[in-house]
Amino acid sequence: MAVMIKVPVLEILSLGKKIWDMACPNKVKIFAWRLAHNSLPLKRNIASKGIQLDTICPICYRLDEDASHTLFKCKFAKEVWRELQLEQVRIDLAELYSPKEVFLYIWRCENKLQVQLVTTLWALYNERNAINAGERQKTPTRLSLEIQMNYFEYLEVFSKTPSVPVSVRSRWAKPAAGFLKINVDASFREDSKIGGWDFVVHDDHGEAVAAGAGHIKNISSPFHAEAIACLQALNFACGQGMMSLELETDCQNLRNALQTNDWDSGQDHPVETNQISRCFLFQ
Repeated sequence: MAVMIKVPVLEILSLGKKIWDMACPNKVKIFAWRLAHNSLPLKRNIASKGIQLDTICPICYRLDEDASHTLFKCKFAKEVWRELQLEQVRIDLAELYSPKEVFLYIWRCENKLQVQLVTTLWALYNERNAINAGERQKTPTRLSLEIQMNYFEYLEVFSKTPSVPVSVRSRWAKPAAGFLKINVDASFREDSKIGGWDFVVHDDHGEAVAAGAGHIKNISSPFHAEAIACLQALNFACGQGMMSLELETDCQNLRNALQTNDWDSGQDHPVETNQISRCFLFQ
């Protein structure tokens, strides 16, 4: 059953401003704007203009193609959301009545999750267009990996509130020859003490070779969330037999804790820093 949301007038008026203020490229913002106004050239939208065409989804060939089906209900889209560990979010979004309500739901999420959700919608739409044009379909795993890569890049390049001073930020660099680089990130909600973690692994050619993401409950601080993100990434790397690793985090407090003995002197550092230090040597 669909869920009805009462939409305040002021929230509708601010919809466009929020879209253009997102930490992502203009191509994603343009997509978001068109989606919010239900003007994407999907088959059901085209048919509503009186044009005769087959409206079956070009990916699953099961149901008519509209925005809700393409982004939330198509079998392929469901698999991508599951790969990103965002299944409950997908279910919530699929039950909404209109694209505007979808964005109102997104705006109520934490900022980093907003970027991840809009990036996911844009990637699913792009993949639909590629398949419709006759290109080979990507696997859900591959597309989810690309979504994670883009998400990291957008936060790094377009964020208006960088986590470290601009003067000390540097461009992302490939790892040294023979090494793998793991970039980690995390989010935290003070009110509910929940958050999320994600990571991307690149080889020494700069190509993404793996990624992961998940939700966290009962965390105490952004520092705690970042420590869990690092631990999850390193556990994954160990499980895959990955050696010669470089770990990159934008959390200076975590770097300081791991590069010194502060975490072992009774200060307020999460226990995960101890676990990380046992399986990774920082230079």
